[in-house]
Amino acid sequence: MKKLVIIMAVLMSYQISTAQLIKNKTWTCKEIITLSDTIRMTDDKFSVFFYADGNAICRTDCNDFFGTYTADKDKLSYVKESGTKMFCPDSFESEFMDFFSGAKSFIVADGGKTLTICLKNQGKMIFKCQK
Repeated sequence: MKKLVIIMAVLMSYQISTAQLIKNKTWTCKEIITLSDTIRMTDDKFSVFFYADGNAICRTDCNDFFGTYTADKDKLSYVKESGTKMFCPDSFESEFMDFFSGAKSFIVADGGKTLTICLKNQGKMIFKCQK
């Protein structure tokens, strides 16, 4: 019984600290996986920075978007609040922001270098840490 309590305590502390691993780092999107397609991001124009205070900035190939996020254990949500409004034909930002706004959970792997955001539509976004 004592071993079970210790194992549960370790698991709970791991999950709580997982949310800390995404904060104060720039995460660059490398791949978006949907049920029907894989979109490889060939440049570093799409990124997100999670501030420790719950604010986040998403940078795209055209505009920047500001919002708030909640990261609790492995759950993640993002709410877009404002953004710049440049017009950029052929931008992928609408699609990117639609995917990112559908975040439901996350996994940090590769010793804190890879962030996988699982989406409500069963897709995934793969980010690499740039810090």
